[in-house]
Amino acid sequence: MDANRNGAIDFLRGMAVILMVLVHATAYFLSDPFVHKVWDYTHIIVPLFVYCSAFAVFSQNAIKPFTFPSLFKRFKRLLLPYYLYVFGFIGVALITRSTSQLGNSVTSLILLGEGRDVGWLVVLFSYLVVLIPTIHFLYLKNKILYAMLGYVSISVAFLFLVYVPEVSFRLTMWLPWTAFLWASILIVRMEKTGRMLLGAGMIALIVFIISWDLRSLTDLSFVLTENKYPPNSLYLSYGILGILTMYGVFMLLERINLYRTHIHKVFLFLSKHSYALFFIHFLLVKFFVDLKIHSLMGPWWFFTVLLGGSSVILVIFEKVVEKRWGLLSLDVKK
Repeated sequence: MDANRNGAIDFLRGMAVILMVLVHATAYFLSDPFVHKVWDYTHIIVPLFVYCSAFAVFSQNAIKPFTFPSLFKRFKRLLLPYYLYVFGFIGVALITRSTSQLGNSVTSLILLGEGRDVGWLVVLFSYLVVLIPTIHFLYLKNKILYAMLGYVSISVAFLFLVYVPEVSFRLTMWLPWTAFLWASILIVRMEKTGRMLLGAGMIALIVFIISWDLRSLTDLSFVLTENKYPPNSLYLSYGILGILTMYGVFMLLERINLYRTHIHKVFLFLSKHSYALFFIHFLLVKFFVDLKIHSLMGPWWFFTVLLGGSSVILVIFEKVVEKRWGLLSLDVKK
């Protein structure tokens, strides 16, 4: 196992990839009550990805200079794979003759869509390019401003329980995600302490219960996807509980010496290539759904085919493209 990598983060990101594919596979079979529950309760994917992305910065005690070259490099790593996906989407639409959706591809090129298409996550991670180092700086250098930022962003996350802004969620989601990052840096700092993580879990559970009670005062849905755009305290606290649960699973696998001896290579692969797998599996979903092949497989075989097929395509694509241009890796050093 690579000594320069953090096994827990590889496990968390790998689980995020598995759950991501599972959610998008089961989304077409929600008439089955059990499948619907699996689909709903596994919506901890974006919190896992955001936490893992912030971990490398939040775990450092020194502040790296915020330079334009580094900023440009980060945006390039975000946007180039996305534009490859957009053109891939157009290609799949032409192959399957589902050209009615091509109009959405035009707005997707400049990330102006207001819906829940793939581009919203690219917008979120573009926000994170600025938010993560900013919160890290305030945590280390100005605890008062850090506390004030936490108060404002957490208040907004609670507000969104009962009020959904009329503007596009892409313009407002950065505020509640700031609350998530505000809490994440505290979790990162206590990552190696099991008792502290348990305490964080208790706080997240209390926030979740309070959020559930507040949400019940409205006629709004409790389905997690309906609490995600933009995220509110119900969704974010559930995400933190999911992260801490995954930490617990990883610690258990480590304790019984199962992770490092048997499965770490699988999670290492998924973790290193999570961004590429994100786009590739969406192209496969479109291909199978447009041709109505997915209905012949059922949710579990569809999930298996998507995960396995995406991995095979990635390996082939990596040999042809990534070694030359390095577009699709999302490699965490710690």
